[in-house]
Amino acid sequence: MEYLSNIQLYFSEDLNLITDETEVHHIQKVMRHNIDDIIYVTDGKGTILKSKLTRIGKREIIIEKIEKYQYENVLKHISLCIPLLKNPDRFTFAIEKTIELGFTNFIIYQPKITTKKEFKKERIEKLGIAAMKQSLRSFLPKFEFIKELNQLDCLNINFFDQNGGENFLGANILTGNDYTFVFGGESGFSSEEYRFLKNYKSYKLTPNRLRSETAIIAASTLIAMNQQLINV
Repeated sequence: MEYLSNIQLYFSEDLNLITDETEVHHIQKVMRHNIDDIIYVTDGKGTILKSKLTRIGKREIIIEKIEKYQYENVLKHISLCIPLLKNPDRFTFAIEKTIELGFTNFIIYQPKITTKKEFKKERIEKLGIAAMKQSLRSFLPKFEFIKELNQLDCLNINFFDQNGGENFLGANILTGNDYTFVFGGESGFSSEEYRFLKNYKSYKLTPNRLRSETAIIAASTLIAMNQQLINV
């Protein structure tokens, strides 16, 4: 499997025609591409095309396939359940880094303890597209939004806690099973959230307390490395 580097990646659901205003503007006005220039485009479904620009219009760009790269979504069976964080920069950082690591399934919830305004779904989805392109990933991240943790309806739920019952370094994550990993907010889980989670498996990352975004990235790195080694 060949992986690309040192390229600019664009996103279009249609791999023959780019109509997204942001992408069209970037190709024309920022990168200043011309007819016959080579660009790379992903459909967010595992495909990246090396393409030639054949027509540049004000609202659309037509491209012609030169070479096709097809990738596997190694982490498609794993969902990350992440709380909204009070500090938007830390939340953005956590989302960006987990997408860079290859995660594509996200459940975003409002933690009970931390005060946070309503979800900005469009902003988070745009963040997902930007992170996918920046890290040269070919799978569009999917975001599900729930108001509180007890609305989580998944099989094989696992959560991270400083007093978790098992050391996560020894966890055996099987590629044939679906998993959901839950992370607490900046002030930890509320008593209500603990009541919901008590029947599920808990894991400990480190003996000391970690910031939410640190725990998210640390655990995600361990999971990603484990699964990628299995699939080598």
